[in-house]
Amino acid sequence: MTQLQVLVAFSVVCAIFFSAQGVPYIFYQHEQCAVNKLNVSDLSGDWHLVYHKDKLHKKTVTKISHLGGRALQVAVQEDGNLVKTYNLTQHESLPGKLENLVNRGSWTAAIPTFVLSVEPDKYMTLYHANENNSDDYAIYSRTAVLSEDNYNKAIQGLVCLRLVDSSGKPLLHKL
Repeated sequence: MTQLQVLVAFSVVCAIFFSAQGVPYIFYQHEQCAVNKLNVSDLSGDWHLVYHKDKLHKKTVTKISHLGGRALQVAVQEDGNLVKTYNLTQHESLPGKLENLVNRGSWTAAIPTFVLSVEPDKYMTLYHANENNSDDYAIYSRTAVLSEDNYNKAIQGLVCLRLVDSSGKPLLHKL
């Protein structure tokens, strides 16, 4: 076997193993598209969900609190009602990778969120792996409306991941 064949075989085995464990397998490309400089305290505050991969019908605001060091607490509200809270920890060597540690009984899974683009006072673009073995990506804004200029900047991370249609338009729904 060539080195490439071994690498492909290893990736397939990992994807099957992690999928069977209920953990999405995130490929190297996501880490390459994540921002390489990030001060997690800059993410503190309210973020309005303005674009999402799915068409959603609820007003969603995510409140992020910096807990110190590399730790964040996230509280998600839909139509003003708290629907979930969780903690994220910034990865030690990949600044744009945040991890939600989920207890799976005998082991702990690190469910990743990748910050693909960010201007802390304007927007951020995130790609999440979810506990239910699916992916999720969205653009958040500090305000309920994102300017066209900031939208064009925010989508660059999605273009990096090739989450675009054949014309290069991001696969997003405006909320």
